[in-house]
Order: sequence, then C-alpha cells, then structure tokens
Amino acid sequence: MQRASMMLAMGLTLTLGCGEVQDVLEAIGNGDEHHGGGGHHPPPPESDCGATIGVDDLYVLVADDVAALDADDQPFQRYVSLVNRSNAGVCGAALDNERLALNEFVNNVSLSSTVGRPLPIDAAELVYRIDMRDYAWDRGVEVDGLAFADGWEAMIAASPFAVEYTGADADRAKEDTGTTVPVVSFDALASVAALDALYYALLNTPSDSASFLSELGVDVDAAILNGDTVRAGTSQSRISRADRRVERYDLANRPGFLWRALDFADESASASIFEDPFSTESDGTVAMYTLPNGLLGFAIFDQDDNRTNDSDILLDTNQNNFRARVSGSCLSCHGGTGPIPVVDEVRAFVEGNADAYDPAVVAAVQRVYPSATELAGIVDADSTLYQTALSRASARLVGGGDPLGALLLQFDRDLSETEMAGDLFVSQGDFEANRRLLSPVLSVSAIDRDDFAALYLDSLCILSAAGENFPAGC
Repeated sequence: MQRASMMLAMGLTLTLGCGEVQDVLEAIGNGDEHHGGGGHHPPPPESDCGATIGVDDLYVLVADDVAALDADDQPFQRYVSLVNRSNAGVCGAALDNERLALNEFVNNVSLSSTVGRPLPIDAAELVYRIDMRDYAWDRGVEVDGLAFADGWEAMIAASPFAVEYTGADADRAKEDTGTTVPVVSFDALASVAALDALYYALLNTPSDSASFLSELGVDVDAAILNGDTVRAGTSQSRISRADRRVERYDLANRPGFLWRALDFADESASASIFEDPFSTESDGTVAMYTLPNGLLGFAIFDQDDNRTNDSDILLDTNQNNFRARVSGSCLSCHGGTGPIPVVDEVRAFVEGNADAYDPAVVAAVQRVYPSATELAGIVDADSTLYQTALSRASARLVGGGDPLGALLLQFDRDLSETEMAGDLFVSQGDFEANRRLLSPVLSVSAIDRDDFAALYLDSLCILSAAGENFPAGC
C-alpha cells in the first residue's frame, strides 16, 4: 500500500465509501496496472491563477454568503461558479467574456420585465449569487412532461455536472437554500438551460405556432391585410437550403417585435415567395422576438407548426449534425447584433414583372415589402432596441460577437487535461499524480465532453474522498 501512503501524504486520502475506491486501492497494493491508462504523464504546469479552489473552499464561500442573508430570502438564492475555469488557468480579465455571458444567460431565460445581474460574492468574482425571483425561476416548470418545483430544479436535473455534496458546509448551504445543489459551474448550467426543451420551458414557450403568436398578440392575417407587417424575400440566405421569406410584426402585449423566417425544404417549394408574395405557407419557421426584459427569445416550428428543438432545413456547421438548434444556433447569428439586414428580392421582381400580377398585388407588395433604405432603418431600430437591453444587462461584447453563443460552443468542444482538472476541482498537479486511480478513458490528452460527463461523478468520488464535503452519490 505504498501508493496509498503517498496519497495520504498529499492530503488525498481515499475513503472506502466512495464508489470503487476499495478496488482501486487493492489494485494499487497488488501492483495491478489496469488503472494506469496509458503510462506516465509529465506533470502539467500549475495554473497561474493562484491556488486551486477546491469543493471545500467553494462551499464555505456559498454557505457563509447565504447564511448572512435574511431568512425569507435564503430559499430563493442560487449560485453559479467560474471556479472550474479559474482552476484550469483562465482567470482575471480573461474571464470577462464569460462574466458577460453569465449576465446574458440569466436574462435570456427570464420572464421578468426587468434586467437582473448576478452578484459576485468573492473578491476574484468567480462565484455569483442569483435570486430566482429576478428571473421568474421561482415558479413551477414542466419539461417533457416532468414537473419541477422551480426553474433551478429543472436545470440541475438536466446537467450531469450538477452534483449534490454532503458535509458540514454543503449541508449548511443546502438547508438554507432548500435545494440539493445550490451551486453549479456556470458553463455546465448554461449548456443545458439555453438549449432545447429546457430553454422552452424556462420561457414558457407554447407548443404550437398559433398559441405562440396569440401569446405575443400577433395576428398575421390581420397585419398583412392592414399593411401592419414588413416582409422581405431572398434567394441568398447563408443558412437556409432554399429561398427564405422574413416578416416583422409589432408585439401587441408588450414593447418589441417579432421577426419570423419562413423556410422551405427545397427550391421547388420556395418558388412561392415570388409567385405568391403573401403566402404564409412554409416547411418550417424560426421566430426571434423581444422578451419582456428587452432581450431576445427564439423558437423553431416545423411544417405542421409544432414547436421543435432544431431544424432539418436550416444549417449550422457548428453542430455535429449540421441542424440549427434553439437557442444556441440562433445566438451565434443574432446574439451580438439582434436582427440582421436582409436584401429583399421580391419587390424588385414583382415590379419588374408587374404585368404578370394583379395591380392590387403590386400595390400591396410596394406597401408591405419596403425599399432597401426603409428596411435597413427598421432593422437598425430593432437592433438598437435590443442593444439597449444588452447594455442594461452588461452583456454586450465590445467589438461584436455574442459571449453566450461563444461559451456554448466552447463548452461542447473536447476538454484538455487542464480543463479536466479544473472541472474536477483539483490542481493540475494533483490530477496528474492521481490519474492512475481514474478511468483509463481519462488518460487521453483531450476528451469528448459527453465521455467526460459519463465519468464525472465517479472521478469526483475518487478525487474528493479526502475532502470535508464529498459527492452524495458515491
């Protein structure tokens, strides 16, 4: 048991109550190399961010912070952390874009009419307090038929990185907040809450297009009839497989706008944007609309007008299957700017072929399909409205680009050895020294995020065994 004695000296003593630690220690004592996983790895350089922040440090900070609040407020407090990123060597100003992404995230999945900002509770601004009431997360949420007490419970249920801990400080934090997981790494939280069914649930997005429009107070037929909409059509879309029609409506239920893109599965179907400039038929629809706080919400509907998580018509080369995904794909295009100008081709086509149309249609096209200058002004006004809301949320990235969209893409790529250590809340040196105890899958220099997630809890059980607070699932 020489190796176990070395672990004890390092302060990483393994207890027998944690997963397969008993087998691991026996293997070490017997000289079994099964857990070697690829041989010797030279110790990586330590982070230049200062001392590694472990789970114990994190829970002391959270437990003390929530304990200092009024008892009536404590049950609504939740915490997100950038500690894993700092542990991986990203610190100081290098984390500013992720701090912007945090401000954007909480307001992007909010039904509140006001913008809220998470509050840092430490001098390095690595741990932030969130009051669920600021974002209407304190209501019941249903995701794919499963009911949750509030938005936070739905989020932590969706993330394999939301781990319950037990121990003196973890138990204090859990008791005061009333949740089993009061703190989660921010990137892990955003990766589940800003996408797919959970995203829709947090924004209470209706399941069909008609209900969605009704909730926003948009009557498409009446707006077209009265000329209260703006349209544009293009055959040059960067993301659509065929031609695309976009249309804009004012929201009746609150200040703001709705832009819809009507997309087609192939060129033959999309011919209707020129043949019938006022058709509302399509093979899929993407909606971008103003949330109550002024930021943007997104929704995708299929050809039957049912809400869907992604589109097989729109392309996103950042996705493995190339399907555009709500809301990550939408943010990558619109998160930093809002509406994007479209070069309309329909008006010029109709005017150039006026003899082929009823004069009333030509007049209606000239009313609803504005000139390039007019359309640019409308898009610019909507973009300014959105940018103002981003500024209120302190989520505007200087120089353009979208911090939340960038973070979602960053989270989904392979993890380096340094990032593995950071997510496991150990120093790079300790991660390397104890790597033989972990799954051989973790012996690689880079690992797929999903593969890492599958091994996350077991790895925590081994590396946290010496701590005062350790995973409850071990």
